[in-house]
Amino acid sequence: MTDKADRTDQKAEPSAMGSTPSASGAPAAQPSDVDPRPQERMLTTGEAAGIIGVDAVTMRRWCARYQVPHVTLPSGRRRFPERAFLRWVRETFEMTGDVFS
Repeated sequence: MTDKADRTDQKAEPSAMGSTPSASGAPAAQPSDVDPRPQERMLTTGEAAGIIGVDAVTMRRWCARYQVPHVTLPSGRRRFPERAFLRWVRETFEMTGDVFS
């Protein structure tokens, strides 16, 4: 099931954007002109919690207590950039000696 926040984060199709000139007369930027890199995968709170074997409630609490890399959407939901989150997990649990399977 896709929630509303996930649908609004998706980029518009180039055909939907059209090629209407901007105020300067230049063609409007296409998505590929703005960000040539693919969009980074964003984990939900449940996915992030599942990676380290904790409950989603614990994950939310850790966002407030620790410097867990996340983005808060306008809806209040959290999303975790996958690479930054996995780096945080590696660094945090390497320091404490905790091991997750």
